[in-house]
Amino acid sequence: MTVAPVAVVLALALGTFASCGVDEEREARENREVLAQFPPYPGAAEAWSSDQPFDRDEEELVEVWDAVRTTVEYDAPEGTTADDVLRHYREHAPDGWTASHLGFAPILTFCRDGVSVSVDAQATFPEDPTYRVIVVRGDAC
Repeated sequence: MTVAPVAVVLALALGTFASCGVDEEREARENREVLAQFPPYPGAAEAWSSDQPFDRDEEELVEVWDAVRTTVEYDAPEGTTADDVLRHYREHAPDGWTASHLGFAPILTFCRDGVSVSVDAQATFPEDPTYRVIVVRGDAC
């Protein structure tokens, strides 16, 4: 009977298919390790954070397929400006990270080895001095 060989082929195919996905726990952990290399603005307090699957089909802004996006939002001290936050991250970026700035928006993105760390200071500064740091792996850079 040919049931056994068919079952083996099916099991191998399913195992291969399952391994194509993202190990969300591992990627979230690695994203948090990257975030730890970028110190927050002095006096800023973490307001919230999340690790969520990121699918290119949802967002056409970056060229990633499947990844985990880690986002941390910080409340900066009163009187902090978006320029203050971006300057801090540019001055304290770890060695080996390439920075680029979107000239029309207060967003600074650092790239290295297919990992991007974006500092998004688009909140209403100084009335609402909050900003986000976002890590995405894949072909984000």
